[in-house]
Amino acid sequence: MSVVDRLVRRPRLWAAVAILVTLAAVPFLTRLGVDNSIEAWIDREGEDFAAYQEFLDSFGSEEYVLVLYRLPPEIDLPFLEKLTDLRFALEEIPGVRRIRDLAGVYSRGFGMLGIEAFRDELQASPFYRDFLISGDGRLAATWIELDGREQRDRSAMVEAIEAAIAETPPSGEVHLAGSPVIDRALDQGSRRAARTFFPLVFLLSGILLLFFFPQPYGVLIPFLSVGAGIVWILTLMALCGCPLNMVTVTLPPLLWVLGLSTSIHLLSRCRQLLTGGAGLDEAISRTMSELGRPCLLSSITTALGFGSLMISSMRPVREMGQFASLGILLCLASNFLLFPWLARVFPPKPGTADSQRHPVLHALDIFVDRRHRGILAVSGVLALALAAALSGLRADSNVIGFFKRDSPIAVTYQRVLAGFTGPYSVEVLLTPPGEAASLQVFHRLDVLSQSFGSWLGVAKVVSAADLVKKAHQRAEQEPPSVHRLPVDEQAFEIAWQDASSQLGDELEGFYDADKGTLRLSVLARPMSGAEHRQLVAAIRARLDELGEGWRPRLTGIVTLLVDMQERLLESQIKSFALAVFLIGPVIALLLRSARYAALSLVPNLMPIATALGIMALFEIALDPATVMIAGIALGIGVDDTIHLLECYLSHRRAGESARQALDISLQTVGRAMVRTSVVATLGFFVLCFSEFLPLLYFGLFTAIALVAALVAALVVLPALLTFAEPSKAGGMLS
Repeated sequence: MSVVDRLVRRPRLWAAVAILVTLAAVPFLTRLGVDNSIEAWIDREGEDFAAYQEFLDSFGSEEYVLVLYRLPPEIDLPFLEKLTDLRFALEEIPGVRRIRDLAGVYSRGFGMLGIEAFRDELQASPFYRDFLISGDGRLAATWIELDGREQRDRSAMVEAIEAAIAETPPSGEVHLAGSPVIDRALDQGSRRAARTFFPLVFLLSGILLLFFFPQPYGVLIPFLSVGAGIVWILTLMALCGCPLNMVTVTLPPLLWVLGLSTSIHLLSRCRQLLTGGAGLDEAISRTMSELGRPCLLSSITTALGFGSLMISSMRPVREMGQFASLGILLCLASNFLLFPWLARVFPPKPGTADSQRHPVLHALDIFVDRRHRGILAVSGVLALALAAALSGLRADSNVIGFFKRDSPIAVTYQRVLAGFTGPYSVEVLLTPPGEAASLQVFHRLDVLSQSFGSWLGVAKVVSAADLVKKAHQRAEQEPPSVHRLPVDEQAFEIAWQDASSQLGDELEGFYDADKGTLRLSVLARPMSGAEHRQLVAAIRARLDELGEGWRPRLTGIVTLLVDMQERLLESQIKSFALAVFLIGPVIALLLRSARYAALSLVPNLMPIATALGIMALFEIALDPATVMIAGIALGIGVDDTIHLLECYLSHRRAGESARQALDISLQTVGRAMVRTSVVATLGFFVLCFSEFLPLLYFGLFTAIALVAALVAALVVLPALLTFAEPSKAGGMLS
């Protein structure tokens, strides 16, 4: 007795099992959290991450929250007292390691000199320009350095910082920047997406199901069947400690529309059989028997398409592949376990439309029969043109580019920070040969700083050399505009001692005495991922010129993200190749025909070329979300061709001619293919309302791929079969 027979014979038992498992799983859903921390996106293997860990061990963090505010026309003592109160409040927040602000500068060096000397210092000294104050003197920044060696809730920290600012605002207009601020914006956006997308998809799919099956059963059976599978997979995510992120937040609506595809096929076939005169029990049994194999095959191939994402070096994409592939199979299981029972509780009604030939599908069948050679020629030309466009596809991981231009984060980074400081730091660790605290070493450090600082996109370069220059200027009582290193070793020793005593807490952030390592922070302004990549490459080339004995290391979150970006396109190619490698043999095995497996893959390469080719033509870059399109589109698109081919082959084996088998197949499963494609396409299209551009593009181009997949399954595949198969009745060649 087959598995399908067991499910049909004892529907109450298996439905009870599914319901009990679902009820037991629901309480665990409260454990499912959200995490969009930058660390989740970087590769934790290899030398680059090891260098970053070394950096954290030596200097604690490169992570800041910047409080940006407008300076008053005249800086006075009440204003500085307000900044001091804010500083004290910020220092009380757990996880705050160090604060750099104007109040600290005043208290450290100008308490005796007075407010006038302080104003002159700020206006003239390059030490503070583009770091604590903007070049035009209109804006100022408080740098809140966080301790990167401890894992903390960044959202809670940002909320605590906002509360302190609300209590003591430095000015009327305040902006926040920094990676924790971005993390929180991504978390909030992901939560809004989870609360918005799934209800929208839920509502839209319900309307479509009522349109396709205008009875309560048309909604209740699919919703209950697929809903159980969604609960199971989300519970597994919660139990495994895998929170939702910007990518996996799409998992519930994604699995919903894909799970509905199985339900729609089952309902459509059951209603067709009822319309043909079969009784309810017979219709349910035949539906499960006829569709068990193609539904299993399509679910396996879709799961393999998602599973190909597991080779990605990005953890969120890997998790998407893992849980999406497992979720597809769980939704199939929930459909199979619940459909035989639900179809008896909410019995489908015969549909008069199902007993008639569908005019559009019939006209399409005639058109394909007459024009199949032209269809194949046009399809080939379009496929080649789109494939040629793929050479222009590029990758970009600019996080600010994830947000729409009018979002608060984008406004802060692209407008407020554009003429001020650099919110991204590229960190350089330098271990020189011999003693690090020497004039010769600091001259080399200064030359590097000036070289990096002159490059386009670099706002400022900060290092221990700047602290020595400031100490030297004060010791020599030179004007604040003078910013240079001492000229001899004796003066350097004095300046070094002064820097250690007067600016010791600052010096700890740029010099690790135990390891003899110097830190050089290249603060870069907001720029595209490609520009960041060029900057990192230029810094690497400059460091290679240091010579023997020096041990330079380039690190920081920006560097790790740039490395990730370079692997995006590679991940796309690998995941797609793996999907093809896995799906092709599986189809051949289950269809028992390598020939038809090859025919099924040909039309399903076209939707991928369509989606990615259009992306390339419109210069839309691959990102952590759109990198998934090829593998997913292949897995989903094969679903249509499998159902059509399975029905076609069953009729060919029964002795029908190729023309008859194709006509029957289009009339039998073609309706369900259209229905499932409409539901899935509109479900993905809902993502176009996302505030995150990666999700918007992911939804848009996956929807485009699904439309192309339907066209390929209903037009290109029949044209291939018409071209390859004899029209006379009889058997077929495998």
